[in-house]
Amino acid sequence: MSDHEMTNANSIDPLDYEACYVYKSQHEVSHIAPRPKKRRKITRVSNISGASEISDVLNFRPLLRGIENQQCCRLRSELFANSWAVTEARIQEILNDANNETLDNILEFVLNAGWEEDSYTIPTGFIVTGPNISSQEFLFNQISSRLRAHINGSVVIIRSTDVSNIKSVLKQLIRDAISQGSEILDDNSSYNIENGRKLLNFDLKILHNFVKQHGSTAITIAFQDSEAFDTKIVGELVALFSSWRNRIPFVLIFGIATSVGLFRERISRAATTRLYGTQFEVEQTSSLLERIFLRVVAGAKVPLRLGPDLISAILERQQDHVQSIQAFVAALKVS
Repeated sequence: MSDHEMTNANSIDPLDYEACYVYKSQHEVSHIAPRPKKRRKITRVSNISGASEISDVLNFRPLLRGIENQQCCRLRSELFANSWAVTEARIQEILNDANNETLDNILEFVLNAGWEEDSYTIPTGFIVTGPNISSQEFLFNQISSRLRAHINGSVVIIRSTDVSNIKSVLKQLIRDAISQGSEILDDNSSYNIENGRKLLNFDLKILHNFVKQHGSTAITIAFQDSEAFDTKIVGELVALFSSWRNRIPFVLIFGIATSVGLFRERISRAATTRLYGTQFEVEQTSSLLERIFLRVVAGAKVPLRLGPDLISAILERQQDHVQSIQAFVAALKVS
């Protein structure tokens, strides 16, 4: 670096790069036009009611590239609502009638299960639901409703996604069983107190106290997707329920997608010796879909008539993805 450049570098004043502010007196500021206030957006009440009315009507988008008037939209919406109400009632009638005979057989099985104080074998129902897992939800809700209406006892549905180990199964079982007696299990409950000490919330003694007080004749435990459970957990639960069978009238129901033989092979031999029961067959989803299709889509007196291309697309999707009955009904509605 030359002497000239060094002289220029040393001559740089740091204050040349300091921030500075421009001061204006109050007199000068008063002449500046004030910033306009932000106006508050006000919507008329009539517009709000009109907007809500339009939104109610425009569940159906205007046809003819949006130039269809509001009155026609409302008329189409009303016609659809009336027609779908008839269709939905027919579908619900078919669903309520589905598996009616099987539900009666399951109810009879639970009522006749009996309660022998010296018996450690558990009455068990094996329900072969088929490969469509999505249909199990509807079936087990039917079973629960039918049993609750006719037996003196609780019905608890347990799903593999809701539990992870034996303790979580027992907690849900005890909590749900007691809640069906219009009670809540809390710290002040008499069920979880034994000889002055508080029982753990997964102790079956709590359920035993509930059964004694209410005189329950059956505590039905339904494993909705039993093949998704850890086989070790299932085996240990069967052994535990068997040891309490002389004090708590357990009845087990297993939902099976394959076959009873394959299910027995998966669990331990000690567990299978503690089970005795009956196999129940239910109406398969394909048969139920056929009944719904013939009644509400292809029937002679259907309020809504769908075109062949649309029907083919719905059935193709149903077949490819093996969806539930509820999904098929939803597809019909939005079509």
